[in-house]
Amino acid sequence: MSGLSGSCPALTFTLRGLAVYTTSATRYDDKRCEDIRNGREVEIRGTLMSDGRVRADRVEID
Repeated sequence: MSGLSGSCPALTFTLRGLAVYTTSATRYDDKRCEDIRNGREVEIRGTLMSDGRVRADRVEID
């Protein structure tokens, strides 16, 4: 992931070419929002929104 901006809980970043954003409803597996960093491996589950961005419902940080 790259292009991390914002502050917890409202982050935005790019993952595999997709614009992703988090909200206060986003859940994190085994980590916290503050553990997200550029270059880290992450997996997300989320919803593709009408504007083409993905709202992350769940984030797993490796």
